[in-house]
Amino acid sequence: MEETVTLQQAIARAREAVGCSAARAKLGRLFDEGTFVETGVFVRRNALMTDTGAEALEGVVTGYGAVDGALVYAFAQDGARLGGAIDENHAAKIEALYHLALSNGAPVVGIFDSCGASVYEGVSAMAAYGKIISCVTEASGAVPQIALIDGPCTGVLASVAAMFDFVVSTENAELYVSSPTLTGVADAQNALLSESGMTETCLAYIRALLAHLPAVCDEAADERTPADDPNRAVSEAQWQTNAVGRATALSDAGSVLEVYHAKESGVYTCLASVGGVRCGILASDPQQSEGKLTAADARRAARFVSLCDAYDLPLVTLVDAKGVAADAANEPLFSAELARLARSYAEADIPMITLLCGRAIGAAYILLGSKAVGADLVYALPQAEVGILAADAAVAFAQNDKVTSPESRLALEKQWVEEHSSALCAAAYGEVDDIIDTEEVRARVCSALYMLRGEGPVAKRHTVDIL
Repeated sequence: MEETVTLQQAIARAREAVGCSAARAKLGRLFDEGTFVETGVFVRRNALMTDTGAEALEGVVTGYGAVDGALVYAFAQDGARLGGAIDENHAAKIEALYHLALSNGAPVVGIFDSCGASVYEGVSAMAAYGKIISCVTEASGAVPQIALIDGPCTGVLASVAAMFDFVVSTENAELYVSSPTLTGVADAQNALLSESGMTETCLAYIRALLAHLPAVCDEAADERTPADDPNRAVSEAQWQTNAVGRATALSDAGSVLEVYHAKESGVYTCLASVGGVRCGILASDPQQSEGKLTAADARRAARFVSLCDAYDLPLVTLVDAKGVAADAANEPLFSAELARLARSYAEADIPMITLLCGRAIGAAYILLGSKAVGADLVYALPQAEVGILAADAAVAFAQNDKVTSPESRLALEKQWVEEHSSALCAAAYGEVDDIIDTEEVRARVCSALYMLRGEGPVAKRHTVDIL
């Protein structure tokens, strides 16, 4: 004889199944304690896929809560429920979450842990992918989106995660389009990552990202009470020769958060607070192949500039780069990637401040925040070298017949800088607003950020009649 189950008993059993969700537990660790509220709690999978029990519930948990007191929306795929397979109800829950996020102007965090589309639903499951892609696309540049890979995220789903503003992966992550058994490459997607490590480390990084970002695109980067003296002098010892040290010396103490990390990259990108103003810092790194830009550097830099532009974050660019890398690996990609970088700066409608720290040669000078591509203010340190070619290459090209010894070559190179490519020469053409000393760097950048954080150009209401 079949057991008769009352409605109250059915609800109690469903709530028990909900409470057993590992995905729900992950979200509880992301949000401030006790603030997570689940949406679409009892949505079930298509009857073709399951029978009864916990697995009958849809393989994604959605909801909202507070992170450091601020509203955030999130979804987490549940690999314990039929592998978190995606079906139409799965997509519908994510669609509903995105509708709330866009209606109320708050970030979205997505935790990916899914075996992929449900084979039981055929084209319907593939359409579910398309619906999720449409949601992510609509939200792109409107509200921040952060993807946490904490399990399988393969095939088309890996491309969905790559559409988010930031991608973070735990030690459990499987992120690939084609299996490593077919390609022989296990870490091919690492260039996407902003952070990787233990789950708690990744959750802490996501919380830090949310603290650096505005909740919505048209919320201007706010000025907070500076935790560090805006007029603090920067010593030569602090102004180290690498990009990380310079960004750290410029920023408020403890505020630097690296994003779009890559090993042995010629470009360092981070979010930071400078004089209390949330902003982005992009710095070329002279310790990596003399700062010569690669195609991958250009792509990463362009993505970062676009991110800052989307979320109205002022951009500070620190330039110390000896042009671009000339080699067979980069050449096939250069035209497109350098064009992407140029466009990102030229289209950016945010305050942009550039500091020429050392060499600013050729394409690197033009593309990394020069006045010609849209910088509002450009400063240079006294030792900056600005030219089409570096002094050694310029002398070899134009004055090699005058070289009589290694000493004479050095003298000619020094003379070339002084007469053709010094910071003073650039300033004489109006391409540099001022030449400043290292100790002034932070104070001058803070002052510029405060000045540029106005409400934008004054709108012209009408033309005054002529008497």
